[in-house]
Amino acid sequence: MPSPTLHSDQSLHIHLDFGRTGDTSSSTCNQTTMSHQWNRIKPAVLNSVSCPGRNGGDKKFKVITLRFDVPLDHNDHLRETLTLHADIVYDHQHQNNPSIKTHDSGPSSPWTKYLVAKAYRKPFLVYLCGGPGDGNNHQRIPGLNKFALDGGYQILYLDYRGTGRSLPPMDASTITSRFPGPQQQADYLAYFRQDNIVRDLEAVRLWVSQNFPLTTLGTTRGSTEKRMTPLKWTLLGQSFGGWIALTYLSFLPGSIEAIFLNAGIPPLTKLPQEVYRALFKRVCERNGEFYRRYPDDVALVRKICAHLNDKEGGYEISGGRVLTAQMFMTLGRLFGSPLTTTVGGHRGGVSVSSYTEEIDEISKSSGGFEKVHTLVQKMADDLLDEEGGGLGEETLEMFADLESFRLHKRPLYGILHEAIYCHSPGVASNWAARSVGLEVPPRYHPFFWLDPTTDSESPDNDNPYYFSGEMIYPFMLSSSSSSSSSSPMGRSLAPAAPAAPAAPAAPAILASKNDWPHLYDISALSKNEWNVPVRALVYKGDMYVDWEVSVEMGALIKGCEILLMGISGDEDDDVSGEWWWSHGAIKEADKTGRVLKLLFDGTGL
Repeated sequence: MPSPTLHSDQSLHIHLDFGRTGDTSSSTCNQTTMSHQWNRIKPAVLNSVSCPGRNGGDKKFKVITLRFDVPLDHNDHLRETLTLHADIVYDHQHQNNPSIKTHDSGPSSPWTKYLVAKAYRKPFLVYLCGGPGDGNNHQRIPGLNKFALDGGYQILYLDYRGTGRSLPPMDASTITSRFPGPQQQADYLAYFRQDNIVRDLEAVRLWVSQNFPLTTLGTTRGSTEKRMTPLKWTLLGQSFGGWIALTYLSFLPGSIEAIFLNAGIPPLTKLPQEVYRALFKRVCERNGEFYRRYPDDVALVRKICAHLNDKEGGYEISGGRVLTAQMFMTLGRLFGSPLTTTVGGHRGGVSVSSYTEEIDEISKSSGGFEKVHTLVQKMADDLLDEEGGGLGEETLEMFADLESFRLHKRPLYGILHEAIYCHSPGVASNWAARSVGLEVPPRYHPFFWLDPTTDSESPDNDNPYYFSGEMIYPFMLSSSSSSSSSSPMGRSLAPAAPAAPAAPAAPAILASKNDWPHLYDISALSKNEWNVPVRALVYKGDMYVDWEVSVEMGALIKGCEILLMGISGDEDDDVSGEWWWSHGAIKEADKTGRVLKLLFDGTGL
């Protein structure tokens, strides 16, 4: 297999003209790898168009909102349809050309052609956000909009099916009212992975191409004539957005102008268990760093877990969530956020009365270690108060703010989290994160709490309990609690969130499902016959997408150029980076521009 182009030189200066439309008339892509399912995609149906204007929408950028109808199953257009919400950011608000007044239009209105044609004069950059299950808000990364507009692009933000403002909403009432049986629910939810997101994007692209074809001037036998130029997306994939981009490249390469990936190279050929073994290695490293930084927290975390174990039914928090010992131990997902200076040792000079102000400040500026440590301090102080009766409301609000899975707001994140790793027929996740976590054997079982029936660690020893990372477990999707007298952590399936948009049986069916369709075509990626440029930023400090797996997978993609970013203080690392580069660096205001310059130009440090 070809190796990726791996750069670690901060002085890299490469400019690729990714904004061009491109002439594909001489391309001869082998269509044998494209299944009939991918050839059946039809243009989306425009539902409505609106332009909210400055007062009704974005104060910085001019935006057109389009809503498209697409089939749930692109191979069966007679089944039900979904409505996708898409925003096109096409200009700065301060530009001289006047803003369009607030207006809502149907698909047949003359406004429709005017609004879309106005935007369509520029090439499209499609931002593919992370997830799965997240909405794709165009105001989330203002620096991206500015960079793209200044570079001559317009930006398309599509709320993936089942997320954001796309319809129908993905909630428990919608699912259970329409599909009373778990198997029916699972069958429906299986349509919301990245392969069908790609089909939705292609349907939108076909609609734009069909209704607003671009023309270029060409010369044939001495005469000038107009030629049709196909619309191509330029894809920018963040994290899970990279999964979508490479599924797109696998099966519909002729629709893509270029691909940029930020922490977004998927584990193309890895089994879910292999993915989580690599990730748990990183999580263990972060737990070691956390406890070295805050050694007193070893005992405090154990004490907090003991209290939560004894608390019948756990603590109810906002959003219908319940704080249990297992739920508390999932806070390690925060350990992947950027590190800053420490708050200090236990109590850190922070009085009880100042905790609200302190957590607000930490939430804005500190890394995950500091956030978790400050919460641990507050919880421990609550438990020292013999008259307090347990954790106070202020403490529970802190936890609710820090709990970052937010399954009550983005249920697909939990339901499909492992399914996105099932890349081909015969692969089932089988709760891979849980099984791999229980394999971790450094001297004792630091994730023993994942198995409530196994008393693998004595409550009397001094070993630390390890927090887990970006992993989903069965208990997080359960809608009922149960007790287990043998469990060192207490009740086994205490809900970490309200019922996900399906009964617990439906996620279990998806976990055992092994007839998933292919998500990638490795042969097509290794040939890249359309010569689609691919450039990726890979972060050595990434706890969510393993950098070694990313580099290995990049070798499977012909022409993939990788920029490997390092960790502050790693003098022995021959990688770029003078500061901590995190998984979500593109979303950090002080790094957005530099990340984008690296991706688009190979420069920016």
